[in-house]
Amino acid sequence: MQVTVTDGTLFLKAPYDESLINQLNRNGLGMRFDRKTRVWHHPVTHNFAESFSRTFPTHTPPEIRSYLTHEPISWVPSSYLMDHQRKGAELALERPRHGFFYQTGVGKTLIGLEICVQKRVKTLVVCPLSIITNAWIEDAEKFYPGLKIINLWAFKKRRKSQSGAIAYRKALESCSIAVINFDSFRAIADELSKVGFKMLIVDESSKVKEFKSKITKALIKFADDMPYVYLFSGTPAPNSEMEYFSQIRMLDQELFSTSFYGFRSRYFYPAGYGGYQWKMMEGKRIEFMEKLAKVTSVVKKNDVLDLPEKTINVRDVYLSPKELKIYKEMERHLIVEFEDTEVLAANAAVKLMKLREATSGFLIGEEHKIVVTGHSKLKELKYLLEEIDDQTIIWTNFHHEAASVTDMLTKAGISWVRADGTIKQEGKDEAIRKFKSGEAKVFVAHPASVGHGITLTCCSFMVYFSMSYSYELHQQSSDRIYRYGQKNACSYYYLIAKDTVDEVIVKALSKKKKVVDEVFAFIKGRME
Repeated sequence: MQVTVTDGTLFLKAPYDESLINQLNRNGLGMRFDRKTRVWHHPVTHNFAESFSRTFPTHTPPEIRSYLTHEPISWVPSSYLMDHQRKGAELALERPRHGFFYQTGVGKTLIGLEICVQKRVKTLVVCPLSIITNAWIEDAEKFYPGLKIINLWAFKKRRKSQSGAIAYRKALESCSIAVINFDSFRAIADELSKVGFKMLIVDESSKVKEFKSKITKALIKFADDMPYVYLFSGTPAPNSEMEYFSQIRMLDQELFSTSFYGFRSRYFYPAGYGGYQWKMMEGKRIEFMEKLAKVTSVVKKNDVLDLPEKTINVRDVYLSPKELKIYKEMERHLIVEFEDTEVLAANAAVKLMKLREATSGFLIGEEHKIVVTGHSKLKELKYLLEEIDDQTIIWTNFHHEAASVTDMLTKAGISWVRADGTIKQEGKDEAIRKFKSGEAKVFVAHPASVGHGITLTCCSFMVYFSMSYSYELHQQSSDRIYRYGQKNACSYYYLIAKDTVDEVIVKALSKKKKVVDEVFAFIKGRME
């Protein structure tokens, strides 16, 4: 085997060997073969260099080894770290790329900040917009005041003016940590690649579980050139083990190969209607898990935190005769529509949204006109809040639901704040501040807007006015109050309309199943 490096590209020439080809091609290191020269080649990046040196340790040239040298670090862990946080940061001493798949609520942000202190290199943090200020900036200012951290998203509008652009460049040059949300990162990824970052931290890496998305592709490209890459997620693969692929690709491009389709065919087989579902081959599960364990670690909240009791309460909502009649009509129309043909779950989800609307007492008609069908769920919520009489988070999934809830709260003289798609990020941040400070008694929010990384341990009561299809969003939202710092027993209330799709959704989520498929099976069962 002949290996050389020229102008930042590794070239490899070797006699034909089928096992060697499998190690080199897209199912392995992702190298390309030039048929004319009969030579394999690949640009040299940090990710490639680390993968190549592990695959061919005796054939690794000096140019590749230079990518692997990391300066010895003298580091004293911060005294306030819990044991699992200290051990997590210590992992970064020996592993330049690692996935911290720690359950939400165990303090992953502090681990990330501690790694920044440890490495002392310019760092880019990519995370959901909702936690830039309320997790990363807030924790850095509180626990690590010596770190110079900036919010890149906050410069978005200011950059349009000359003075704002100058301020942005100066802040970017002088900071030690820059934090940006996923969408903004994708828009300026090429620009950020020239700034001189040496470390990438992706918080809530499940956001890049879709290997085809533009954000995922941009992050993989960016991560390949980083000496240090760390991923954080409490639910990295909420729907299928296939969702690990793009995240592990950022950590090790050889472990599961650079080809998603090669990865899929190795570990999964098609199942379900029309082959749109894939299930893991049982004979491959041990191999899969052993590989995953090489670059990731898992911490469960109950193993490391002494948290108070958690109670789950289902409040049955009995729809009025009018509401129930409308719901049954909607259900019959869907059954008739599904009777003559197989419908993919994704398409079924759009149709089934009408059933979810009906359980909450409204329907969205033509031109987005709202038709109110009743107030059964809203009345039950009012009774429940009177019982709780304490700070409470209410999760809603439709704008009309949130508007109806806040209108009821206003009439009842209850102070509230709201955070969903109708509110700009500055407004969401202010809503969180007011709720934490006790200025607002009720926090009405959408799980996608405030479901990640935010600590709301000032509250111990949570109400789900309606449920989404996402187990990930449900898990993330439920952990906003059940995390480090919580001193009180936590109570969760689910408002479930009897004999409706609500019951199917909550059962599927409790079993960690794919909700859309469960609901579709429910509808199919009604047809038989």
